[in-house]
Amino acid sequence: MTYRDFMQTALYDPLKKASTFPEDTSDPPQSREELYLISDGQATQQTETRDLSANLPAGGHLSTEGDLIRFAIAYANRDVISESSIAVMTSLPKDKTGQTINTGYGHGVDFMRDFPGSIGHGGRQEGTTTLIVYLPEYDVSIAVLSNAEGWNGINAFTGDL
Repeated sequence: MTYRDFMQTALYDPLKKASTFPEDTSDPPQSREELYLISDGQATQQTETRDLSANLPAGGHLSTEGDLIRFAIAYANRDVISESSIAVMTSLPKDKTGQTINTGYGHGVDFMRDFPGSIGHGGRQEGTTTLIVYLPEYDVSIAVLSNAEGWNGINAFTGDL
């Protein structure tokens, strides 16, 4: 089974994530936001794009904040991801000697330093800056998506929310 097919059957279909899919420049979505780059505090429209699906599985997906929140809810409820997978995702990595490394990063999940007690993941690629944070203590998830690459204020903005 291809990665794309696996993601569709194991994650997107069960979560009814109708607006999440790998980008494919040969079959672009009917609508999408213009992409921008923030440099020296100024936003300029990006005219050059590339096929971001080349980043799969590390990136290259198109999604919506609603689909990301649906994933966070499923994560919290253990609806799609097994307990054993979550245990691996939320454990700190180890170095070659077997010692735990407190890098702030698990195996697919960030331990969000700006949001104590939370887990989540941020991303940046051409024309985007994104962040999803799950706060287990409050059972609250926040997803922020921007069509501007280089937005360094995303953590502060999310913290204000």
